[in-house]
Amino acid sequence: MQESSAVNDWWILIIIITTILSLSLFALFVVFFANYRLRRQQRLTNMVLDASAALIVMLDTEGRILSFNKACERTTGYSRTEVLEKYISNLNLIPAEILDLQLSALNNNQTNLLNTARNIIYTPDGKSHAIEWQFSRDILGEDNVLIASGLDMTERQKAEDQVVAYKDELRKMASELSLAEERERRNIAEELHDSIGQTLAMSNLKIGGLKKNTSDPKIVKPLGEFHQMIQKLIKSVRSLIFQLSPPILYEFGFESATEWLAEQMTKQNKIPISFSTDQQEKPLSEDMAVMLYKAVRELLMNIGKHSKASEASIQLARKKDHLYITVKDNGVGFDPDRKYYNENATGGFGLFNMKDRLDYHNAKVDIESLPGKGSTFIIRAPLSVN
Repeated sequence: MQESSAVNDWWILIIIITTILSLSLFALFVVFFANYRLRRQQRLTNMVLDASAALIVMLDTEGRILSFNKACERTTGYSRTEVLEKYISNLNLIPAEILDLQLSALNNNQTNLLNTARNIIYTPDGKSHAIEWQFSRDILGEDNVLIASGLDMTERQKAEDQVVAYKDELRKMASELSLAEERERRNIAEELHDSIGQTLAMSNLKIGGLKKNTSDPKIVKPLGEFHQMIQKLIKSVRSLIFQLSPPILYEFGFESATEWLAEQMTKQNKIPISFSTDQQEKPLSEDMAVMLYKAVRELLMNIGKHSKASEASIQLARKKDHLYITVKDNGVGFDPDRKYYNENATGGFGLFNMKDRLDYHNAKVDIESLPGKGSTFIIRAPLSVN
């Protein structure tokens, strides 16, 4: 009986050991399979990240790099093995203030991490790249992982810079063309004044002299009619000269020319336009005076054509080294954000072109207007102060 009991004990021990071994093997299999699936998932994740054209960096809560895809390697010049487990702040890939903000939000379980930031990074070989970063979290179901994805905007930045350069060149050409046109207008006006104007004036004097020295009614009457025609022609030529290029602008300056313009526009548009100045000296270069005069004339023309105003005003004031020109009306107004320029403006100057050309001369225009509330235009231009 003792031998049978001993044999039973051995069988029980063998069964226990076998069970333990089986369970251990099963546990090892489960762990192996789980690790295999995890490694497979990681490989697939890395394949997806490496296939992306965007730079993708995964960070822990302290800013250590957990993943660094091939786009990052190509763009930054760092290899994955170099940077893994390193602090990204040491690589200067993301602006420090933005990185701190994102990590703080991550640690405080804030979900609004879709801020963008642009940064210039420099590779070890000295090349620069403009990177635009976006931030998110929990892409793999891990709440404590920050994902920074970046797009290399270098070529786009170059294209944008080139567009800006082209615009500056076009603005320069447009300004120079406008000034050249004004100079040509002035030359034509001077030619009209010196040749045709003086010839008409001399003819008018001679006809007046003939009238005084003649008593024959058959001659006096035609001479009188001809004298009136010459006088009308002289007025027309003078008006044409002022429309082409007002001599008052060059002889007496911008302030006097603007006051004269207000008087002329009052007569032309039947809208009272008041003029006021602070009486301070306002030195302007000739080119600036021309541009400002054209701008004020354009604004007054728009008031006459489109504002339906019953009155308007022009105010000139000097503040330190700048001239402020305020043109105001009580008309129907408009929405500056919806329609900033006048598509029907004559002469091609318009509000949009006016702003663009004034910008080139370091002058600015601000528009304050609401539908039914009138409009106020404030031009700020630098004075010629040494």
